[in-house]
Amino acid sequence: MSLNWVVVLCSGAEHLKGFFEERRVETLLIGKNYDGKRFFPNTDIYTRIQGVQRVSGKNVAVIQCGTFSMDESGEGYTSSDRFFETLQVLSTLKTPLKVRRKKEGDFLREEMKGASRILTIFTFLPFSKQDNAYETGEANSAKLVIDHCLIYSESVAAIDPHPPDEFSWVSNYLSEKKFVRVSVIPKLIERAKEIFDLDEFEIVTPPGKYRGFKVTEGVSKTRETSFKVRIVGEYPVKGKKVILVDDMTLTGGTLIRTNKLLRDSGAEEVICCTPHLVPMKGKNEKTIDKLMSKLKNRLVISNTVRNNYFKDKWPENMVDCSSSIIELLKRLSV
Repeated sequence: MSLNWVVVLCSGAEHLKGFFEERRVETLLIGKNYDGKRFFPNTDIYTRIQGVQRVSGKNVAVIQCGTFSMDESGEGYTSSDRFFETLQVLSTLKTPLKVRRKKEGDFLREEMKGASRILTIFTFLPFSKQDNAYETGEANSAKLVIDHCLIYSESVAAIDPHPPDEFSWVSNYLSEKKFVRVSVIPKLIERAKEIFDLDEFEIVTPPGKYRGFKVTEGVSKTRETSFKVRIVGEYPVKGKKVILVDDMTLTGGTLIRTNKLLRDSGAEEVICCTPHLVPMKGKNEKTIDKLMSKLKNRLVISNTVRNNYFKDKWPENMVDCSSSIIELLKRLSV
């Protein structure tokens, strides 16, 4: 089946370019300004879709990573930057302008035909940590992202998003097909089986609710700070090989402590899998080295977030999320 989609890679998803180009998917990128940058001196974001005239009347998938990371030029983007850039791209695809210079300082602008169908895909959903109100007056920032993207696109897809189905706003969007979940976790588990030679194993998750996997009774988690958790209890895993699946990790605190608890509970082997290894400004490499050391290099992740450091040091432990995006677009082409 041919892929009847044009892919627009926003700044956070440019590291996926090679995969789409190898499969001859028409791929557009975000250009740079006169200074070769994507930020103006006052930190406003400069956004220009290169080759936007090629989207007229076509199906277009806008792909973005909604968390902090660096682009190829070394410019750092916050989650807010990524979100606003996505809105700029979506708005432009709806009503692109053809610009011609008549003379110095004088331009002729003509509205072109936009995309016929637009889908927004987040490899990592922005503001995933603030996905509901937990204190009076808190914003639901994750829902806000989807609300705004739906102004311009027919639906929003996200790879292994943090908000659970139990939230009413999530279940409503899912039932209306305005929100689509895509999971790379099955591919992470398959990779873990391959590289760590697993035959029989049990899948467990850290304490708390996690979509699609059984939660072990008798194990509890208390978050003491944004970076420190306490996990107590016992997993029934004595003599077993275990794959520990978590939805995302920053410092790796939950993975490290759950891994230790599993080993203390008698697990023969523990392999960790998480779709999103989310970087923190100024701490990325040291945090990753510490995490991999604590987990004895037994961690498999996806490249939903650009992470060249991890990719260069542990290439076998990284799964490309692009194939999951292709599978989604094929389903939506039918």
